[in-house]
Amino acid sequence: METTKKYKWALTGLIVMILLNAATLITIWINQPDGKDWRKHRNQKHDRGSIQEYMKDQLDITDQQAETIVELRREHYREIRSFRDSLDQHRRAYFKFVMSDDAGDQTKRDSVLNLLTGQYENIEGLLYSHMTEIKELLNEEQQAKFEKMMLNTFFKEHNKRKEGNQKGN
Repeated sequence: METTKKYKWALTGLIVMILLNAATLITIWINQPDGKDWRKHRNQKHDRGSIQEYMKDQLDITDQQAETIVELRREHYREIRSFRDSLDQHRRAYFKFVMSDDAGDQTKRDSVLNLLTGQYENIEGLLYSHMTEIKELLNEEQQAKFEKMMLNTFFKEHNKRKEGNQKGN
């Protein structure tokens, strides 16, 4: 009887897990965003040109504009790579400081935090410059579409969390 009882509980647990997985997959499938997603333009090799194809479709940019944007993006990613590496080093230093015995030293904390904050400012400055360069390539109609596209891209996750919090209240 003991083995039968264990078997029934295991079977019940298995069925519950299957139902939970099915419900999760259905929820994810139903809640997919209706908007177009630039990632859908990617092929199986995750082509780096997918964003340019998406921009061509959405912004009606010319081939010349697309080529210039490709060059701007390459340059931007080369610049930002070194800043991200530095940011990672500062994050590690901050984490080590927080976990160290000196964590209560306000002066050291401020010093490490200022270095970390400076790196974030540098990265945001590079992003601002990059967006400005791209915006200058576009005509007024394309700029308006670009602004909407970037807002949707940058704040998509934020809006999802915000909507989820509002539903929970």
